Amino acid sequence: GFFNGFLAPLIFNTVAEYPLAMIGAALVRPSLDQNFRKSATYWLDFIWPATLFIIIFGLVLWVEKGGGFFSAKIAHVLIFGISGVICLSFSPRPVRYALGIGAIMLATSQYHGPFGEILFTKRSFFGVYRAMQGNERNYHYIFHGTTLHGAQSLDPKRRLVPISYYYATGPAGQVFRALSANAFDKPVAIVGLGAGALACYGKPGQIFTFYEIDPLVERIARDPDLFTYLKDCSPRISVRIGDARLTLASAPGHYYGMFILDAFSGDSIPIHLLTREAVELYLSKLVPEGVLLFNISNRYMDLAPVIDRVATELKLTAFLRDDLDINEIEQSEGKQPSSWVVLARQNKVLAAFDKDPKWKPLVGKLKSDLWTDNYSNILQALRWQ
Repeated sequence: GFFNGFLAPLIFNTVAEYPLAMIGAALVRPSLDQNFRKSATYWLDFIWPATLFIIIFGLVLWVEKGGGFFSAKIAHVLIFGISGVICLSFSPRPVRYALGIGAIMLATSQYHGPFGEILFTKRSFFGVYRAMQGNERNYHYIFHGTTLHGAQSLDPKRRLVPISYYYATGPAGQVFRALSANAFDKPVAIVGLGAGALACYGKPGQIFTFYEIDPLVERIARDPDLFTYLKDCSPRISVRIGDARLTLASAPGHYYGMFILDAFSGDSIPIHLLTREAVELYLSKLVPEGVLLFNISNRYMDLAPVIDRVATELKLTAFLRDDLDINEIEQSEGKQPSSWVVLARQNKVLAAFDKDPKWKPLVGKLKSDLWTDNYSNILQALRWQ
């Protein structure tokens, strides 16, 4: 416990303590093989893991050099899926099983995965972050674990064009266009920094304040060798580090024109940012005609019913847009599927979305319990299909 909880985050840039703990657990479990002590089978405990290492390492080198007749994602499944099944077959014999896990860990230690070359990786209290370059060397990405948190094009002509979940034809881009049509220049607050792409929707001199809990994310977003949104986009940008519920307490009331919540893409969502009390806090920092915008893109959670219920409780107008069908051109330009909810106190502020069939009005019919600081039901939000 001391090693995993305190030493490992300081020693490793990845979650290496998990396979190490598995190796240790495998070594101390009793053997299920009656021939455990026979010398002929004992040497196989070393030969089979060594063979597994050679096969995996060879496959990794082959894929990394662009070989193979299958895509990088299929190669990813082969490298970890097939090797995992083979390793599981070693489980009756503790030494063979432990060495098999070690073989997989060692052979894949420099594997870049299906997304491209790793440019930067570091571990913080909140997990492992990686900045990566796409296999075609046309994009940089930031990942937290396996969740994409932002991207930037390396094409000089498109370097400051928001992509990924923030693409111009997506919900976020549409909201900014609708506000810009009304000469919107009020300050904007954004919870969740990522690569900082949303900053490029701002006007010169407009104030954009990012609230980010992890200082490592700011370090990545401000590294010009990785991302340049914060450096080159036109608004006056500041980043406040800390939990948003706490740092927002010192923000002036009725100050922001738009409040964007972009902290729910991972597999562990910050529930306290979705409760009725949290939304009431955001509203207290918005001007009366202000807009709330939630990025609820998530592989595991359906958060639309949760926001629908809170919006109904607080008598807010709300619209949902699931932008999931991405054409080939958009995909080649870095767009990712996304789902967003826009809310406001005043109906007239969202009149343009009421007339757009892409946006579905949320009127309290999605059947969710009301999440508060005292109650939430994460099982209710899980995607079961």
